Amino acid sequence: MNKINLKAKRKQTINSMMKEHILETAVEFLKQTKNINNFTMDNIAKFADIAKGTLYIYFKNKDDLLKELIQKLKKQSIQQFQKIKNENITVSDKLKKIFQYMLEDIEKNINFIRLLLQSIDCNENLKRDLHKDDELIINIFSDILKQALKNKEIKIENPDYAAKMIFACLVYLVRERGEGLREYMSITNEVKSFIKLFNFIAIKSTKNKNSNIKKERSK
Repeated sequence: MNKINLKAKRKQTINSMMKEHILETAVEFLKQTKNINNFTMDNIAKFADIAKGTLYIYFKNKDDLLKELIQKLKKQSIQQFQKIKNENITVSDKLKKIFQYMLEDIEKNINFIRLLLQSIDCNENLKRDLHKDDELIINIFSDILKQALKNKEIKIENPDYAAKMIFACLVYLVRERGEGLREYMSITNEVKSFIKLFNFIAIKSTKNKNSNIKKERSK
């Protein structure tokens, strides 16, 4: 590798490290502040102990920073969902682990999540960015259901549509906690109730059908 390429690679690494430092600082700032209006480029620069001009090198404005922050958090969740999808466990256990991971992460960072949702709700561009990767998550749920169908664990006629319903349920539970406008169940009871409903719809129907087939054959 020549000196020019080595220098360019070193610069790229430094830029990547600085950007990551700013994003991590932004997360910590949102965890500590109580008002989303405090989330300004001035305050983030001070909190990160960098010059304001340096911050603008990496992010055009606070919305651009929030956008990158949302993408970073969603990427982490999607990677975890993919990991769970590939585990050698039942479909119910996969869904249980995904819901549990997501809700535990929300409650662990509840103040940060609530402020993040507040900023998103009043910004249409951020809303679009938040939902940009929804299809990726829905596809993960769809793959889980299709594999379960292949393994004859469940009986669902349209796994793609069922995946959308599961995703909608997860989004509702996340927003319920994030908005903090109403009481909600503990994570254990919440996940237990969802899995119980899923098993009733997707698994019990399979058992009932198999039972009916046996009865018909015995006549």
